[in-house]
Amino acid sequence: MNDELRQEWRTFELEEFPAECLGRAAGDQTWEQVDAVTAACISALLASGTLDGECRALLDDAILRLTEMTALAEEDHRYYFSQLLELARQAREAAGQQA
Repeated sequence: MNDELRQEWRTFELEEFPAECLGRAAGDQTWEQVDAVTAACISALLASGTLDGECRALLDDAILRLTEMTALAEEDHRYYFSQLLELARQAREAAGQQA
């Protein structure tokens, strides 16, 4: 598994979800739900070294939502979502290699 992704994820996990973004809609989910799904998929990948098809699909959906969320986020919250988006992309790339 990608050690760089693992280290970046550990660092990101210390970040706090922006409270001002709680409850904002991202399609049929809230921003914090997208955050939680992304975190669960990345954690699963790092724990097992693989993602099943369902989790890869969830991560693909989260990447699309995070792309929109990053664009819509206020400037002082954009960094959080852009970092999560980058980690999601790295995780999806790693998962795609083992598919």
